[in-house]
Amino acid sequence: MWIELLTVFALWRLTHLFYKEDGPYKMFVRIRVLARKYNIEVFNCFLCLSVWFSIPFAIYTGHFFVSWLGLSGIAILIHKVIVRLASKQPEKTIIETDDEIMEEIKKKGGG
Repeated sequence: MWIELLTVFALWRLTHLFYKEDGPYKMFVRIRVLARKYNIEVFNCFLCLSVWFSIPFAIYTGHFFVSWLGLSGIAILIHKVIVRLASKQPEKTIIETDDEIMEEIKKKGGG
């Protein structure tokens, strides 16, 4: 029971890291910007990203097809609840935010 719950939260955390967070040394921002440079749009969509990231978790559980879709679905549900709760204030799109962060890094000479 606990391992399944932790698996879901681990999947959500990993997906959210790559989708929205900066990370140490702006690592995740750099990955998203680099991906966009090569027209890889999966990092701009939490739903898409959770489907891809759920594959290794589903393999780990041993019930691939059901776990794959189920884990992704639960991660999406958690994401939608959090977005709904936080929607009191408008936020910029991840692309706008990443571009601003990369400009700031370039100004400081780290890009």
